[in-house]
Amino acid sequence: MFRSRVLALLTLPLLLTAAAQARTDKTDLPFADDPAVIGRWLSVAYVPKAEMFSPSAPVPAGLFLKGLTFLPGGRMDRPDVSWTKGFVLDPRSETASAYTFKKLKDIEYLFFEWKSGDYTIRDMDPGYYVLVRERDYAGLAGAKRKPADEKTWDCLNPGTSAGICRRPEAWARESSPLKALPSYDPDSGDQWQMDLRGRDLSALDLSGRTADLLYADFDGSTKFPAALPAGFAPAKIMELGKDPGLGVRALHKAGLTGKGVSIAIIDQPLLTTHLEYADRLRSYEELHMFDPQSAAAMHGAAVASIAVGRTCGVAPDAELYYVATDFFDADRNIDFRWLAKSIDRLLAISGALPPAKKIRAISISRGFERGDNGAEELLAAIGRAKKAGALVLTTSPELYYDFDFIGLGREPLADPDDPASYGPGLFWRKGFLAGEKWMRKGLLVPMDSRTTASPAGDGDYVFYRSGGMSWSVPYIAGLYALACQADPGVTPEAFLKKALETARPVKLRAGGGELVLDKVAAPARLLGKGPRDIIK
Repeated sequence: MFRSRVLALLTLPLLLTAAAQARTDKTDLPFADDPAVIGRWLSVAYVPKAEMFSPSAPVPAGLFLKGLTFLPGGRMDRPDVSWTKGFVLDPRSETASAYTFKKLKDIEYLFFEWKSGDYTIRDMDPGYYVLVRERDYAGLAGAKRKPADEKTWDCLNPGTSAGICRRPEAWARESSPLKALPSYDPDSGDQWQMDLRGRDLSALDLSGRTADLLYADFDGSTKFPAALPAGFAPAKIMELGKDPGLGVRALHKAGLTGKGVSIAIIDQPLLTTHLEYADRLRSYEELHMFDPQSAAAMHGAAVASIAVGRTCGVAPDAELYYVATDFFDADRNIDFRWLAKSIDRLLAISGALPPAKKIRAISISRGFERGDNGAEELLAAIGRAKKAGALVLTTSPELYYDFDFIGLGREPLADPDDPASYGPGLFWRKGFLAGEKWMRKGLLVPMDSRTTASPAGDGDYVFYRSGGMSWSVPYIAGLYALACQADPGVTPEAFLKKALETARPVKLRAGGGELVLDKVAAPARLLGKGPRDIIK
């Protein structure tokens, strides 16, 4: 089984998912005292590199990490985390995050390495949270309130009824000309180094830049020059990315579309009016949100369209129930109790639906571990959902099913239906090619080079060259919706078992040799030729 770790998908900018950990630090460092660090520190910025911090910039709203509290003797305000001089130690995530001091304009700043899943799994360099002592916080521009003063809001439909409680506004993305095309560095670990969403490249000469452009993220508002280098065709890439792949569209033509099946998603705020899924969105609610008027997020639109999108989705006729939530506390410490409450809310709604319309799957693009704050409550809620007959998918399914999975990579112009087009996902390719075997045991489903609904407009789309485990969760939920249509009596356990049994190996040539992806999903084999083959 994969060893799941939380991916803080700030890289998307979204919630990161979980997968096996590939990069770890030594955390059993001896304690060395540092009286200078003791006390409460509040976050004022997040920067990819320490030198990018500007003390004159206002404190941005919505920083994920709100603060750190260093207590005497190496203790912190979280019992599972400690510190020694120069480092914050987290044995569970196996990270030793360095901290340093720097005085700027008479204020002492603490620069803290942010070693999320981008560091432990994607092998990316850590960014930095910049913090100040609590006493210095109030005088900074933009510091209007302390984190502990933040309130949360719910937007729920009456009783257990389904409905659209609010329609978040479209995401407003800044658009600006690009002065020069960046170069793709496969060793940088920066997922967004080729982010061209909303950018104007029309004045650039892109001759000879095909290799870089084939790692680009772009959307409908990206402006490319009229002359493009051979081998880069953004319109074709966008269309290929919409295809769920592995023969799923052939199943649609055969009548398996998820029609009559209800599934649910718990994620970030959703653009409820997008053409990909608006006509099948049966319910949208918000639970424990820090911003009652938050705009639509890219993550929500993506996972919804991958699951039930009209052109992007695995189950384009399935009906969708959606809960958006901020599952952290006012200090931005993860609190999975809110995911648990969101599951219970969906179960309550499902209980009021006719038997044939009850929610069959709950897709949550998030990972967790036993011992995380609220993890036991989350596992209990998952247990209640399982008892109600619903499949619950997170990026840590091995905690409650005999099942695991990871996402596949694909070159942007490769045929999505051909299993030979797939290889290891970008974030785990390096380890796989080096011979690591942990990612070969679970189900493999498409992840990279996907086109999804964009949160920027009802008819807008975006191509993500590098996905994340987040994209694989709704894919599997969509497959289960097809299975439920084929056989309404199928159980989650039977489906997961059959998905692994029917998966097929794909051989890759690498380094003059051959490597094998053991269990690439085979949707047609999984669903069989007859309506009840799935459970035979």
